[in-house]
Amino acid sequence: MTNRIIGYLTLTLIAGCATNGTIINPPPEPTLPQDSAKIRIHRDVSEGEVFDDVTFTINEEPVYQFGDTSDFTFITDPGDYLFGYRQGGKHCSADVQIDAGGSYVFDLKPGCIIDMEKE
Repeated sequence: MTNRIIGYLTLTLIAGCATNGTIINPPPEPTLPQDSAKIRIHRDVSEGEVFDDVTFTINEEPVYQFGDTSDFTFITDPGDYLFGYRQGGKHCSADVQIDAGGSYVFDLKPGCIIDMEKE
């Protein structure tokens, strides 16, 4: 019985330490859903570097704080945006152009790298 209680408490503590991502400010909502584009933001952790405490930004505004998650997906209008991320005291950004009906993946990587792939 004691082993079960200790196992349960250990599992509860581990689960309590895991954090999901948090929306800080919602991304811009599409005004014309038929023209909207799908955006997936991927926090790339494959480089082996510590790449946590990352906040995704749009036009300098914080939008999403990555926790243990590595992806954030949203739909927005086509247009020109400034996508970026903050990690610690550093802020990185890139001008992006989103086309109507497009589907994009942006990989956020250590070293101020923001790679775009059009799906």
